[in-house]
Amino acid sequence: MTEDVISATEDALLAALTQALEGTKVRTDSLPGDWDDDMLKRMLSIAPCVLVAFAGGGAKNVGVAEPVIDGQWLVYVVTSHPSGQAARRRGNKQAVGAYELLCRTVVPVLHGLTVPNIGTLILNRIENLFTGTVERQGLAVYACAFSLPMPFDLSGEATGLADFLTLVAQYDIPAHDSATEHQKWLDGDYSSSKPDASDSVALPNQP
Repeated sequence: MTEDVISATEDALLAALTQALEGTKVRTDSLPGDWDDDMLKRMLSIAPCVLVAFAGGGAKNVGVAEPVIDGQWLVYVVTSHPSGQAARRRGNKQAVGAYELLCRTVVPVLHGLTVPNIGTLILNRIENLFTGTVERQGLAVYACAFSLPMPFDLSGEATGLADFLTLVAQYDIPAHDSATEHQKWLDGDYSSSKPDASDSVALPNQP
């Protein structure tokens, strides 16, 4: 059993989608979490795209020796077209539509997909994420929610983790900025916002 079921599942979803969309202009990528206004701006720059996000999951059998969660995976379908919402949804000769990506790619490729040593994806629902903000950005956004039983291997040892010598913490108290801005801080990008405070602690090298 794989030690990192989350990374293994994310890789499997992206690999399946990337292979299915080979030869098209549709990009695939992963997201750190749910979308927000800042994420919408990024989506506009890379649309059309299919984006994968791990949304967590509750324990299926609390208290068992080897925990299994009901893993929730969100797959966002994002399209953009200057002709309006109808073209974004249905597509035309110049650009792919969201319905086509949903019906011909995301659902057929991922529903029933077996992730080796982990489990099989099941489609739970499809949501239309249309809002005024989405409309103003010139996008159509749909989310496919999949569930996957994800067992965690407890035999892994912490000794397999890489050493870390420096701890860096950045604070946003109370939380004013979005998850997208927080991710920028982790990448060293403070062009649009900055943390309220930060700590950096260097640990002594071990012999």
